[in-house]
Amino acid sequence: MLCRWLCGTQAFFNSIPRVIITEAGRVNGLPNYLDDSYDGYAECVKVQFNPKDITINDLMSYLFEIIDPYSLNQQGQDKGKKYRTGLYSDNVKHLEEA
Repeated sequence: MLCRWLCGTQAFFNSIPRVIITEAGRVNGLPNYLDDSYDGYAECVKVQFNPKDITINDLMSYLFEIIDPYSLNQQGQDKGKKYRTGLYSDNVKHLEEA
């Protein structure tokens, strides 16, 4: 089951004009959602966008409206390593720009 933070974050990004689609999930762990044990994953939201319509820097600005990137292993009331701040991309240019 996904937590309130993750569902809220996904809904937030879905509300941003020019975001194509989002997907809630997890990163850096095993892909087995049926196992409730913690395996090092972080909760995340995958945001698909067209860089011609909105930049990664714009998306980061939106993200920092709703999270505290300096809060160690916590976002809002949710605490634990799975709530750590991170940026993941398969596009090196996006990582460099962010």
